Parts: sequence; C-alpha cells; structure tokens
Amino acid sequence: MSEVESDEAALAAFFEAVVADDRSKVRRLLAAGRNPAQRDAAGRAPLHLARSLAVVELLLEYGAEVDARDHAGITPSMVHAGRSDALPIVERLLAAGADARLHAGGSTALTWAARADEPAIVERLLAAGCPIDAEPGATGPLHVAVARGKATLVERLLDAGADLEARDRGPLGLLAPLHLAAIYDHADIVRLLVARGADVRATTHEAPEDSQGFTALHFAAEYGHVDVLAELLRRDPDAIACTSASGKRPWDLADDRMVKVLLLTVGRGAGVEEFERLRAGLHAKAALRVVDPSHD
Repeated sequence: MSEVESDEAALAAFFEAVVADDRSKVRRLLAAGRNPAQRDAAGRAPLHLARSLAVVELLLEYGAEVDARDHAGITPSMVHAGRSDALPIVERLLAAGADARLHAGGSTALTWAARADEPAIVERLLAAGCPIDAEPGATGPLHVAVARGKATLVERLLDAGADLEARDRGPLGLLAPLHLAAIYDHADIVRLLVARGADVRATTHEAPEDSQGFTALHFAAEYGHVDVLAELLRRDPDAIACTSASGKRPWDLADDRMVKVLLLTVGRGAGVEEFERLRAGLHAKAALRVVDPSHD
C-alpha cells in the first residue's frame, strides 16, 4: 500500500469512527495527530457528521472549525439544526462561536430546523440572532413550515417577524407562502396567513409560461382544493376575477365539480356561506345544477 493509499485509509477510518460514534477510537486517533479539519469527498468535516455531543466535544477540544463549510456552504450548526433531538449539539456549537447568521444557498440554519420540525432548536436559533428570512429567492423557514402543514411553527415564525410575501424559487417560479399553502391544500394555514395580512392577489414571478401570474386562487382551482379556495374567497371574493399573464381566471382552470360550484356561487354574488349550505345538503353534481342549470 502506498503512502497516499495508507493516509486515505486512515482518514476513512477516522470518519467511520465519527459516524459510528466510537468515542474511544475518535479520541485515540485525535490524540495520535489526526486533524479534525480534514474533509471527505463532499467537503464535510467530522463536525458535520458527529452523532453525539460527546464526539462534538472531542472534536472541538482538538481544534475543529466550528463554522466549517462543506462544498454546498453548509455548516455543522445547519446540519445539526435539521436533526431530531440535536438541541444540545446546536447549543454547544453556538457556545463555541458558531455564527447563526450564516447562509448556505441563501438559507440559514432556521430552514434546516423547520424541516426537522424542531421548535426548541428554532427558539434557540432565534435567540442567537439567526435571520428569520432567507435571502431573496432562497427557501426560508416559513416556506418549509407552510409546505409541510406545520401551523404552530408557521404562527411562531410569523410572530418572530417572518416576511409574509417572501419568495422561494421552485419549478413553478418564485412563490409566496400563500401560494404554497394553496398548492399543498393546507386550508388552516391559508386562513392563518390571510388573517395576518397575506396578499390574496399576489402573483407568481418568473414562472413557467402556463403558470405565470397565478394567484393562490388559480392554484387552488387547478388542483381542486375547494376548502383552500373557500378561505381565499371568504377573504377577498372579488379576487375571483383575477387573471393570469395568459388571461386565465381560476374558473378556466377548474375541473373539480365542487370547485366549480364555489366559483359560480361566489361569482353570482352569493357568499361562501351559501356555498357551504349547498355543499352540506347536496352532492357536487346536484349542487352544480342548482347554481347553473345549464351544467350537466
């Protein structure tokens, strides 16, 4: 075995010990001179991969860089913020000087914590000064919480000052949190967002041609999310007339019968409450005939 191969094997053994949480072996290798700043093929340092507070303590004791970045710019505190029950590690990294303000791809450690649905880590990061919003176009914690239907976390982030109209870039363009709530059919979160002042008529930006200028109503109508659509129209019934960049109204995208009943009911000047009465007493096809006898 060449010297290079030997060193590669030794480095691999060190990383394996860290991942396996073999504390005695990690300590032995560090004491023998193994550098805790060395990286794997993805640019990750051992501190990214540690599974226990004890191994984190060892790595820090031997000089591990607390804000080491992998090839994607991700720091150990971001990684551990996204792990279940890793609050003690996040607290230790912050105590060692980890910078909670750092971004990776425009997102901060709060985005990782939101993905893991770890409220205690969210609170600790907020207390450490972690920015509540991602950089423009990047995924922020509010977008993650909305998409995953985490209403309690959404409310906490809004209380902390999260931007209701921040945009996250995805396949459908730059979307506001309300767009995501409509797409993922989270009526309770739609209700919360509009109550906090989200713009029902906000449109997509830089979207594919067929969805450019869509509002949350367009998405709800297209995907058949009738409860979401009802919440939006309850807030702003006149938004029913909003057109996309290609001139499409929510009605033009509707296929679901109950969605059509709702749009016809509101479009004729009745409220969402009238739709709810119809829905409670009739199945979709019958309700559609009541509001528009021409439909079969």
